[in-house]
Amino acid sequence: MKALLSLVIFGLLLTLLVGINLRPAQATHEGSDRGVALDEARQLAFYASGNGNVALVDVSDPAHITLVSDAIHTGGAVEDLFYDTTTQRLYIAADAGGLEIWDVATPTSPIRLSSTPIFYGGAEAPARGVAVKGDYAYVSADWGYLHWLNVSDPTNPVDEGANGYGGNPSRDLHLSADGYLFLAGPDTVRYRINDDGSLTVWGANQYAQSYEIFGADGYIYIDSGVHTMDILDANASGFPFISNYALANIEDIFVVGDYAYIANGVDGFRILDVSDKENVTEAALDDSDGGSALYVASGRAYVQVASRLRVFDVTTPTSPFVLGAFDISGPACWGQQSDVAELTIAPLGQAVQIAWADTGASQYKVYRAVNDPYFMPYDATNLVATISSTTYTDTQALGDPHTNFSYKVRGVDSCVPASGYVERVGEFDFSLMPGTN
Repeated sequence: MKALLSLVIFGLLLTLLVGINLRPAQATHEGSDRGVALDEARQLAFYASGNGNVALVDVSDPAHITLVSDAIHTGGAVEDLFYDTTTQRLYIAADAGGLEIWDVATPTSPIRLSSTPIFYGGAEAPARGVAVKGDYAYVSADWGYLHWLNVSDPTNPVDEGANGYGGNPSRDLHLSADGYLFLAGPDTVRYRINDDGSLTVWGANQYAQSYEIFGADGYIYIDSGVHTMDILDANASGFPFISNYALANIEDIFVVGDYAYIANGVDGFRILDVSDKENVTEAALDDSDGGSALYVASGRAYVQVASRLRVFDVTTPTSPFVLGAFDISGPACWGQQSDVAELTIAPLGQAVQIAWADTGASQYKVYRAVNDPYFMPYDATNLVATISSTTYTDTQALGDPHTNFSYKVRGVDSCVPASGYVERVGEFDFSLMPGTN
């Protein structure tokens, strides 16, 4: 027990507010920043610019790309981006930060509407991929499988279910032009999206492991994870294998017409001619820089790597050329997120206020357990708030000797591992019995 912090008496009720100091194993943080999305009508591009940040740039003149906003900072590494043109909202799969939704209707002043952790089996799972259709967001959550969330109220997304048919882990997602959802994982799966937002398996190849995926025009293009891009026939039962093309370091795939555009990692930006599905050939290669993610529209390819975005003219896919480039350096950060320290608890009427020292984290997650002072905060019901301030008030927490609360706080940041759960505080209520002479 660290300290006896406060003593409060309510009539015949004694409340003790205490802090307990335990040090669990440190949390780990995985993922790399990547992702590109486009608002073609407004000529705005969104791209993962490093350290959990997303840059919003004006690409109306690709020779002179300008920064519109660098205010989007997530609670984890950026794994995937999806832009909903109808609502002008940006959805971010933010690894340990879960699903984040940002209002970018005013591009100079993005507003975070929500940050939603993805839970499976009582534990938080990392968000790897995201796609949106109507009022539903679909999130591939690594070992936590594929989830669908009702986002009709973007300030309060509701996780309505998960599907584990594709196996574990769930990786890349792609929403095709004809409205099917494709999932990469131990199995390659196509889902039909039902009217209620739920998913129905609409074909799968249980022998085709995939890491990146794109579905178009009755075919599925995947990174096999064994140095090939494979093409599967989505028109036939079981999605039979058609052909593969030897290629390492595939980081993203985007298909338009007869060409597959590849963000090829350290090998650059590559274009493959897939007009003959059984005889894929290379159309072009630009290896002057790397490629982590890309988006292709209206004869242009937007290729992101690290803090850089390059825009290519791909009107003639066999002869692409750079129209312009933009580079923004995210804030430097190294090491481990500092543990939340100086955690205190104090009464405020029938409420208690938890406070802690600012560690510089972009957000803090507050966990609460009932009648379990030694709890580990892994259960979804224990997370009561994700906030940017350094205080949390729990109303009506005091006064019931049968219900005692314990609290822990964890700092999360965009580019370093989340903190551990070192300190905890709690309130304990006791009934006092009058004595006799």
